[in-house]
Amino acid sequence: MPGRFWEMQLLREGAEPEIFRLIPSPGPQNLADFEGRFYSDELDASWTLTVRDGRLTVQILHDPPVAFTPIKKDGFLGDNGIVLRFERESGSVKRLIVQAGRVTNLMFERR
Repeated sequence: MPGRFWEMQLLREGAEPEIFRLIPSPGPQNLADFEGRFYSDELDASWTLTVRDGRLTVQILHDPPVAFTPIKKDGFLGDNGIVLRFERESGSVKRLIVQAGRVTNLMFERR
């Protein structure tokens, strides 16, 4: 059922119960909303986000692009473990917030 969480408990003799939860899909997202160039004052660097092969990708300098999977509305998890969270104003994506290990809340503004 949409919007509901399902839970399963695995019970084994002599062991603590293991709990598994099915989390609903974030639903369809228009990946084109997230395409563009984002600039960080803190890093004095730009990241370019594009859609390739149906996935959001980030190009940082001359490194190979990193692909991201939606994990929640306006939130993505990269193949490299980086988490992207987007902020909107009046429905348009304006900011990108990056979580990468010990680096948290690194802000990029859309340019």
